[in-house]
Amino acid sequence: MTLGNSTGGPAARERGVSAVVGAVLMVAIVVVLASVLGTMALAFEGRLADPAPTANFQAEPVLDGADNGGVPYVRIRHERGEVADGARILIRDGQGGEEEWEDIWMGDPSVDTPDYVHVDGKGSDCALTEVREGTTYHVVYETADGESQIIETIEITEQPSSSPGSYTC
Repeated sequence: MTLGNSTGGPAARERGVSAVVGAVLMVAIVVVLASVLGTMALAFEGRLADPAPTANFQAEPVLDGADNGGVPYVRIRHERGEVADGARILIRDGQGGEEEWEDIWMGDPSVDTPDYVHVDGKGSDCALTEVREGTTYHVVYETADGESQIIETIEITEQPSSSPGSYTC
């Protein structure tokens, strides 16, 4: 007469089947999770855009209009950072007007240090608001698919000491 189940009776076989079923279920769960995460990651691929260039712009309001016939202006200078396409860097005002960097006076086809633009709302940047107290300008990067990101914001906090002049666009 034997006592116990040391020879691999029915109880030992059931435990062996449980381990196999558990391992198969674990593998199935990992495969399902991997496929779900992979599908989610691929779904976002089309929404990814080129990042805005890493750049620093400095704005200098010249409210007395020196060197501009008395017409107040803002000099926006690319201080440091990546070179960018001048057609993708825009200057927008708070009223919805915008001009490409390369089309504004002193703008170049590429934006590099120490390039600058001269914004006064006249001539080459006629679509922009004239420099006055409360005027806001944004330096914006626009991707090929039309997405945009504000890189820098400039707000005129003082009334210019000279008049905008009579030049019309």
